Amino acid sequence: MARTSLDRESTPAAERPWALAPTGMLVDVPAPTNERRQLELELAERPAQIAALRQELENGRPLRARRGRCWWTAENLERRRLALRARLATLPREPRS
Repeated sequence: MARTSLDRESTPAAERPWALAPTGMLVDVPAPTNERRQLELELAERPAQIAALRQELENGRPLRARRGRCWWTAENLERRRLALRARLATLPREPRS
């Protein structure tokens, strides 16, 4: 049987250029050029994710289990954001062209 690009079990992790989109579909993800750029991209995504979770907690009336998971996830994302900032502070800046 031929291996397809979406055959997750037989494709090594390093060769998987996809991610799960919010719609549940697999999408291609371009690889960042270096560690600093990767961390900057991740850091840029965090505020929107945290805001969406906090808005759901404030506006919606999710079930108790969902509220707990939303709160925990938002706190976890906030801790990760702080860790990303600390890691970026230790990396050398890229030279400007």
